[in-house]
Amino acid sequence: MNTDEIVVAEGIYFEAINFFSKAITVRSTDPDDPDVVAATVIDGTGSFHVVQCVSGEGLDTVLDGFTITGGNAQTGTGGGMSNIGSSPTVTRCTFSRNLAFGGGGSGFGGGMANLAGSSPTVVDCTFELNLVNDSGGGMYNEDSSPTVTNCTFSANTASQIGAGMFNTNGSSPAVAGCTFVSNTSGLGGGMGNNTFSDPTVTNCTFSGNNATFGGGMYIDATNPTVTSCTFSGNSATLLGGGMFNVLSSLTVSDCTFTGNSAGNEGGGMYNENSSPTVTNCTFCDNSPEHIGGQVVLSGQIHMSTFCPIPVCPGDIDGDGNVGINDFLDLLAAWGPCE
Repeated sequence: MNTDEIVVAEGIYFEAINFFSKAITVRSTDPDDPDVVAATVIDGTGSFHVVQCVSGEGLDTVLDGFTITGGNAQTGTGGGMSNIGSSPTVTRCTFSRNLAFGGGGSGFGGGMANLAGSSPTVVDCTFELNLVNDSGGGMYNEDSSPTVTNCTFSANTASQIGAGMFNTNGSSPAVAGCTFVSNTSGLGGGMGNNTFSDPTVTNCTFSGNNATFGGGMYIDATNPTVTSCTFSGNSATLLGGGMFNVLSSLTVSDCTFTGNSAGNEGGGMYNENSSPTVTNCTFCDNSPEHIGGQVVLSGQIHMSTFCPIPVCPGDIDGDGNVGINDFLDLLAAWGPCE
């Protein structure tokens, strides 16, 4: 019945569940204890979805304190959890080792997929080691705007866009206090955004993520607001170690970009036909340069700090290359220092 609470003992439950529009709470014995959460497992053993809310569930439908694993949406969406036109509350759960990975097809949302106007509230959850052969390794949002607070997206993989989180088709999630670490994809290792999706990202950390374009974040034809975030140690094989922006006019304020790297340009941020408004930000120790690409600087960057670009330590003669002349200079100086 609605308002019922179901308390589940520790153990591994080999099954898939569907809330069928019930406004009930399903929880572990102690959602505050990480050991209990790790020991209370719903294992889909390859089910298309492990958990489903597809019947208009609202915030009174609650999933609290479980480890969700073993989902495989194959060429669909939502291996760990699928929300369609529904907005449940999901707290203190771990979505681990779920797939949306099918041979020859496209899979979206390994950990969780939110579709068709879903706005779940997701708090204190972990999305780790989820894998998709398209986009949204940890979370996939399409025409949906979840509230995601104090969550961790770690070591997720997507072959296309947004290993940690992918927002598309008008999705505008509110993401606050979250950590995106060691996620890997083609575009946007930590987060990918396209097609008029404008997330609000506040007090988040993007660290050690990797992609071909946009190691920390990839932004394409969207205008997100990014505030008080840290981008550190992210890398891009080609462009935009910390952030890659194309056809976008985003707002970035009170953020720090440090120690990010790119193979070609824009160690901190790369802009292609984009005009970000950057205010009170710090760019330091990014390589090869802090900001690269086609960017409208006039009137767009305010009160920001730029540390010196690191000098290549092997470039003894200062010509921008490490080569034979540097070696000869070293040989000429060989011996005890006076």
